[in-house]
Amino acid sequence: MTRWRSLGRAMMSGGTLLGLAVAAIWWLSRHGVDAGGIITHGLYYLLALTLPGIVVLKAALGTRGTWIADLVWGTIAGLCLELLAWAMFVGLGGARLLFLWPLATLALLLVPPARRRILEWPREFGSPVLVVTASLVTLSLW
Repeated sequence: MTRWRSLGRAMMSGGTLLGLAVAAIWWLSRHGVDAGGIITHGLYYLLALTLPGIVVLKAALGTRGTWIADLVWGTIAGLCLELLAWAMFVGLGGARLLFLWPLATLALLLVPPARRRILEWPREFGSPVLVVTASLVTLSLW
């Protein structure tokens, strides 16, 4: 019974996350953002903020226990790391190369203990309330 309850919570949470994504896309399109801008921005958010943040956070601390916690804390860590990278690149006169900073985080996969922590899967998805709260916190920080 517990297994089915976990599956149900994961499906509900996943549906909540998908619903929030659809609502955000709808809101952006209603306010004049074209499909290309939404796709470009979404890819930037996932590949240049969230993914590097998750890699660094999990390399340092391991998983936070749920998919949502890893996603939210990874995004927040990615934003902080990007701001630090921006300051360093601008300070060194290499601002045009800033788009390369996420690639540096992938070097953590070469370190065996860090690689084990990075590739560790969370135990559960997270509750729908956590999904909404975490999404609002992440978006307000961003």
